[in-house]
Amino acid sequence: MIDTSWRIEDPDPDEAEGNGPATGFVSLHFLRSALRRRWKVWVAAAITGLLLGLAWNFGMPAKGHGTVTLLMSHDPATEQTVAMDTDVSLLRTRTVAESVIEDLGLPMTPEELQASITATDLTPSVLVIDVAAPDDASAVARVTALAEAYLSFRADQLESQSQALVAGYEKQMASLKDQSEKLSTQYEALSATGPEGQSRATDALSRRSQVNAEYGRIQQLVEEAELQSNAIIESSHVLDPPSAVPRSAVKRLVLTAGSGLIGGLAIGMGLVLFQALTSDRVRRREEVALALGTPVRYSARKVRGGKAWWRRGARRESRERGLQVLVRGLEPAVSAPRGKTARLALVAVDEIEEAALVTATLGAHLAGLGKKVFLVDLSDSGRLDAAVKKALARQETGEGGRDEPVVFRPEGQPSLARGPVGTAPGMRHALPKDHPRRAAWNRADVVLVLAEVDPAVGVDHLPSWVDRVVLLVAAGRSNAERLRTTGELVRSAGLEPDFAMLVGADRTDESLGRPDPAGSGWTEAEKGSR
Repeated sequence: MIDTSWRIEDPDPDEAEGNGPATGFVSLHFLRSALRRRWKVWVAAAITGLLLGLAWNFGMPAKGHGTVTLLMSHDPATEQTVAMDTDVSLLRTRTVAESVIEDLGLPMTPEELQASITATDLTPSVLVIDVAAPDDASAVARVTALAEAYLSFRADQLESQSQALVAGYEKQMASLKDQSEKLSTQYEALSATGPEGQSRATDALSRRSQVNAEYGRIQQLVEEAELQSNAIIESSHVLDPPSAVPRSAVKRLVLTAGSGLIGGLAIGMGLVLFQALTSDRVRRREEVALALGTPVRYSARKVRGGKAWWRRGARRESRERGLQVLVRGLEPAVSAPRGKTARLALVAVDEIEEAALVTATLGAHLAGLGKKVFLVDLSDSGRLDAAVKKALARQETGEGGRDEPVVFRPEGQPSLARGPVGTAPGMRHALPKDHPRRAAWNRADVVLVLAEVDPAVGVDHLPSWVDRVVLLVAAGRSNAERLRTTGELVRSAGLEPDFAMLVGADRTDESLGRPDPAGSGWTEAEKGSR
């Protein structure tokens, strides 16, 4: 008996591929490729940040800063560091802020004024105060009023402490004075009793001397407290008069522009990397081949120019080279024995305009070689005719007299139109025998069909036009599920894709573009050559 308690079930193929062909491993190469692919996004974000920084520099005037340096005197018996902390705490009280606001009539709250104040203790006795304001004049006025209000408030607190101490001393002095008077009265009474009270009178006199000495000592402490308080108040003063902090316009320009540039660059790169990490779109040749079950034999970057006027002339040679790669790669697929018609459909999975351009260029090229070409446009956009005219206009001179490709687009719904191949007798199709284009169809050496895939409709009509299919995929436009659905729709229609081609491929894509040999996209010859 076989114990199955430790048996691990094989994963369902559909579930194994549910997350797409991506391996889930994020490498530095993947991140670098994403940044290179969408460099225009983060470069534009960096430039935008730079411009915003410059706009902030010129649109928002720099704030003024006023500064003043104070020399703070403290009680020698108190630790200097603790005393300076107390001074800073007094500076940040609402009473000081309200006094400054009232003196200057500022339209702000004490909290807002306190937020604009910066206090720095350079040494245990030197305090530097900085105040921010809309301009230099306001900053100097605020820091001047702040220094005056602060020194006055601090002096009041010191006087209050001194007065409280003196009041305590005075209470002790009053008590000692009462004791002295009582001892004097007692001494006089005992002295009048004669010799028998002389010893007690002497004792009262001695105690009165001690009380008077303590009274003198406390009186001296009162005088010292008053002198020390006055000395601390008088010696605490402005060391460096209030002034505006000089600032450099160039430094501010560099800081604001650099901050905007770095911020925009970080946001742009972060957005690009976030989209790359969270996107389920496939763009590598290997990923596309795995999803389609068909090898990707040819790939090119852009084969069509941008719509913007500033991009029309950019990289023309690169686009032409990519277009020729796809056209020359597709040309062997339309070869057929003499006397037979080669019928091929180029099925666009994502980008119909790219497919129309490739189909039209191939048709014009084959017509230039002397072949009779019949083009069928089964796309909803119907752009094949215009693409053929442009392709013929680009043809080199010296090929006059050759037959131009015949372009046919069925009426009604082209994407559902059926062709004459294998059509049962009596079944309606787009090219009946009495159709004006039927003669061109019969004598054609090559039939090229431009089609697109709609998962809701399918491609069951394609076998009535062609017997071979090539898929054209735009990198980064579809996810793995859509590509798998496209491959299955083509196969369910009775057609096996010869291969696939990729447009918009990354220059950093070094994958081979072949699926697993066990997959359905490999022919026997390809399996043997591996």
